[in-house]
Amino acid sequence: MAEAHGVGSSIPMVSYTGLSQEDMEKGMHAFYKYIEATPLRLNDPDLQDKVAHNIANAYKELHECTTGEFGGYDPFQSMLDHSPEAVKEIVLKRK
Repeated sequence: MAEAHGVGSSIPMVSYTGLSQEDMEKGMHAFYKYIEATPLRLNDPDLQDKVAHNIANAYKELHECTTGEFGGYDPFQSMLDHSPEAVKEIVLKRK
């Protein structure tokens, strides 16, 4: 069962409940709003960098899945306004 929903699946992401174009647009809008407005305040600079890196890596995976062959999303209505690199920079600058 997990294989049918995982990497390599021929079922487009957009066809799953909660992953419609509209749902993803709402979710990404909320994500961008949060990372741009909420300061990342950790006392340990190394930990802060690690958290920013993990957020950016998770976003990169999402970016690759939604823009990839089996995302199924309309590329002209992309809900991904930022590159993975831009997300990491936004998170790192939130001090």
